[in-house]
Amino acid sequence: MTTATRDLYHASVKLPKIHTSYQITVSRPSASPLSTSTRPSAMPVGTSRELPMPTVTRITSLGQAQATLQHCSTKLSKSWQNNPARNSPPGSPLDASDKRHFQQWLDQWEQAFTAYLSYAMPTMKGDEISRSRILKANHLSCAILASDRGPHPSAYQVFDAEFQAIVELAGAVVQSRPQKSDRSSTESPTEAGPASSSLDVREPLYVVVARCDRASTRNQALELLRRISAR
Repeated sequence: MTTATRDLYHASVKLPKIHTSYQITVSRPSASPLSTSTRPSAMPVGTSRELPMPTVTRITSLGQAQATLQHCSTKLSKSWQNNPARNSPPGSPLDASDKRHFQQWLDQWEQAFTAYLSYAMPTMKGDEISRSRILKANHLSCAILASDRGPHPSAYQVFDAEFQAIVELAGAVVQSRPQKSDRSSTESPTEAGPASSSLDVREPLYVVVARCDRASTRNQALELLRRISAR
């Protein structure tokens, strides 16, 4: 096992082993070698004029994994009525059909991402491991938002394992980042942190703070958000 893989596992974050609570089984046809890994979805959510989410049958790079998951994350963030990280008015809340669609899509994405990690993770570099952790944290937070169980944290106790996993993933990401004083001497301003348009661990941590019923886990998320803001 390579050092990068060992570090990932020793952070209590076995990415391929983390699964979401709903785990809907989705039958998928086998992809031929010439088939594309993403295509326009035949199940657009609602009647929005936004581009539909791509159907993910295979993931071949972290860039593809991020682009597809970010599309889903953006839609779910807009529907989250009490999102503390958003300045604009929320979109329409999810209805039953939307929930099923998002849950099925996230299950397909998780299967594809797990398959990708199974062969790519042993050769990943440190920054790629961090990106994988960020993606998994965002996938888990998307799964929680897609359940849309209402505003009360007590309704989300079924996701206690996911909340804790988000905190552990985010903690490993924050720990791997250099302090501001160290970073400023070695990086240009454009390298100082993730771009605002990229997925990061902030929103998953906001989901933990807003939805987790366990005070100790919420406090860990708040502390990580404080550390991120201070960097």
